[in-house]
Amino acid sequence: MQTKAFCVRRFISPPSSFIQAIILGAITLWGCGGGGGGAAAPPSLWTQLVGTLFDDVSFAIATDNGGNVLVVGYTTGAFGDLFKYDPSGARVLTRQFDGLDHDMAYGVAADANGNIFVTGTMVPAGAPPGGPSNVTRVGYLIKSDGNGNLLWSRVAGGAGGVATDSSGNAYVTDGGGVAVYDSAGTLAWRTQFSLPAAIHGIAINTSREVQVAGGTASALDGNANAGGLDVFAIKYDSAGARLWTRQLGTANDDMAFGIATDSSGNVYLAGDTAGDLDGNINAGGNDAFVVKYDSSGNKLWTRQLGTAAADHAAGVVTDASGNVYVAGHTEAGLDGNTNIGYVDIFIAKYDGAGNKLWTRQTGSDVRAATSMSRGLPIASPLMERRPPEVGRSSSSNTTVMEIKSNLGRFETTPDSQTAPAARPLRSWNSSPAY
Repeated sequence: MQTKAFCVRRFISPPSSFIQAIILGAITLWGCGGGGGGAAAPPSLWTQLVGTLFDDVSFAIATDNGGNVLVVGYTTGAFGDLFKYDPSGARVLTRQFDGLDHDMAYGVAADANGNIFVTGTMVPAGAPPGGPSNVTRVGYLIKSDGNGNLLWSRVAGGAGGVATDSSGNAYVTDGGGVAVYDSAGTLAWRTQFSLPAAIHGIAINTSREVQVAGGTASALDGNANAGGLDVFAIKYDSAGARLWTRQLGTANDDMAFGIATDSSGNVYLAGDTAGDLDGNINAGGNDAFVVKYDSSGNKLWTRQLGTAAADHAAGVVTDASGNVYVAGHTEAGLDGNTNIGYVDIFIAKYDGAGNKLWTRQTGSDVRAATSMSRGLPIASPLMERRPPEVGRSSSSNTTVMEIKSNLGRFETTPDSQTAPAARPLRSWNSSPAY
């Protein structure tokens, strides 16, 4: 029987960048494979694999100010999972939680005090019998302290990704909008699209401005749709007023899954395209891309990266020097690297001007196994890709890795505009299964 387990690998970049990159992967059967990517590849600091006898899937990863690594996902047919590793790779915390059944954790973030925020969907406790297919899924936001003690939980519509600011506020991608909760769990403000669109990434800058990215089949805010699904980015101020909207696409389907900002307020999107995006040439199938906008929404450059096979980008982050890191997966040898298995993880590094500095690739050496990059957070969470459910209220995301795994359609309940309800969790405790 083939089963999946969580795999977390930590790399340190070349000394000139002084930044650590963390990749989250799901590897079938034999766990984490060997490295690839040519000379001077960032050395692996540690690799951890965790799982049960059943399928275990990881969806998001983040770091806290102490260098600890947070991973969330689910165990097939039952529980959502949270794991915390210290900087040396030792697992220091495990939490498993459920409402009724088929509960999934999609997003994770930490605040400046080390508190942990987890988002996802669940079938609520007290739901009628008949199984998850017969009941409405609800999104949730859970806050615990750094030791895993539950502080509060909230209904959060179609909760997917989550980010935090310096005051401990939590920003949740909520189907077709954003919901913001203060540190006590009170809903501060919420936005919602009037046109079909799905948000897959969220980032907060130092001014508490909110940037989101995803895909749409419509023309948002006066922009034109290029055909099929287009990439979009929207920026809000700290009170939820929309500052600008940008839309970019080809005649084929294009989708953004990750978004990041830098210290200058520039905005970076990463995702994949099936066409020639912004004057670039498609290498075949789906290509990965990264786009840079300045803080006012002016597009500075677009880069496309691919092979004759399928290539996908799921996450993007920046460092203090303005370099840009893109994580995803490829089914071939990217930029001269050797494909180790069927689907390999990759990281590509660009400088602030869009010059590609290096590409690294790693995976399992068994073709029956699958290595899928689910994210590359550097002090920020990155989310998973799943097919957009535009035009519906749906839990909008998180793989960070298998960039196209369809985890099903989830109906969601809308957020309350007043005091949010407590989440009826049946349990939140450590699991003996791991």
